[in-house]
Amino acid sequence: MCRRLGALLLLVISLLADPETRLPSPAEASYASGLSFIANGKPQEACPHFEDAYRLGLQHMGVVLQLVRCQFALGQEDAAVDILDGVVQKTSSPNLLLETGKLLFDRVLYQQARVPVEKAWRAQPGS
Repeated sequence: MCRRLGALLLLVISLLADPETRLPSPAEASYASGLSFIANGKPQEACPHFEDAYRLGLQHMGVVLQLVRCQFALGQEDAAVDILDGVVQKTSSPNLLLETGKLLFDRVLYQQARVPVEKAWRAQPGS
């Protein structure tokens, strides 16, 4: 808790030092907190922050992949697969699709891993 508060305080101070810099949104702050916990080897503490960032609309590749990795690490496989299924339906990014397929493959979900890998191949043959 103390490290998280310290990291957040340093972030705010650095942002306030430059008047041209805007403050992070609550979603961005949650994502930064989650990354701090991951860096300290605490995925259990990181997961709620990634969930908040995702729920608040920050759904770029980094948020999605970190959230899903945390959920898999905590045994929340169904929640992770639901998010990945949504990613596969919405995205056309070959990189994100391949990462999605890799995460599913690593969890021995071979049939589900095939879908994003095939979609990535169609989007960018040779990927």
